[in-house]
Formats: sequence, C-alpha cells, structure tokens
Amino acid sequence: MVMGNRFSNRRTDWCEPIELRPVPFPLVDQFRSRKMKLTEYALNQFNNLDFFYISLVDGFNVPMEFSPISNGCTRGIRCIADINGQCPNELRAPHGCNNPCTVFKTDQYCCNSGSCNPTNYSRFFKDRCPDAYSYPKDDQTSTFTCKGGTNYKVVFCP
Repeated sequence: MVMGNRFSNRRTDWCEPIELRPVPFPLVDQFRSRKMKLTEYALNQFNNLDFFYISLVDGFNVPMEFSPISNGCTRGIRCIADINGQCPNELRAPHGCNNPCTVFKTDQYCCNSGSCNPTNYSRFFKDRCPDAYSYPKDDQTSTFTCKGGTNYKVVFCP
C-alpha cells in the first residue's frame, strides 16, 4: 500500500507530513476524542474480493483518496470536499466536523434501534462526499470491491 499527501514540506494543519513515533499510553484517549474520518478495508474476503469504504459516521477531519492501482480495478473512492470549512455551526469541532450522533445523541442520528433513514445532516455529508458512508445504514451506496490481490494507493489531502 502506498501512502502520502500532495505536500512535500509545506505545513497545512492536518494535511502536513507527520513524524511517526511511539505515543505514551496516557495520551491515547486524547487522540480518540478527535473526530476522524475512517477508511476500512478487508482484503481477500468472501469470493476472493477486497472490500473498502470511507466512513463519515464518526465525523470528518481530513480529505483523502483510496484508489486501486492494479488488477484492472479502476473504481477508487474519495472524500475531498472542504467539509471543515462548510460544516454546520452546530457540528463544528476543533480541526474537524462532528457527526450529528456525537452532538445530539438521539436515535434519529445514532441509529441505535438498527433502523434509521438519512437526515439533513447525513445528506450534507453525502452531497459533498458521495462515495462515503454518511450514516450507519448507508452501506448500499458506500461499500466498494476489487478482486483480491489488488494494490491500493492512499492519499491524504489530495
């Protein structure tokens, strides 16, 4: 897997190059509290397929692309909109945009009952990042596959 961003040495808030180093355990909870976009992938699964998706269910903080680069698979996914700049005031968070479940904690947004529909907030996210999960039951339009053995490129801040 290839990872990187389009910036070499230019600082761009969350899109800056980062130094990887061990993090002392007490700091881990500080990182968990940040609103993060999640990308998940499962390789060589059912029918020898790779499954991948971007989720905004926990919020958004940095634009990204996840693209296949081999095996003839051409359908990459991306979320590159300026969600932080356009985030509704009630969802704003330092360095990101909260998911409405985090803010309002109601079944309408959290889908605790297992049955929920899109909301105005999930449509806000989906309109800007059509490839991404925008609420917990959004998997029909947001999960993608390639043949097992495909190589991928991940770019933050494309």
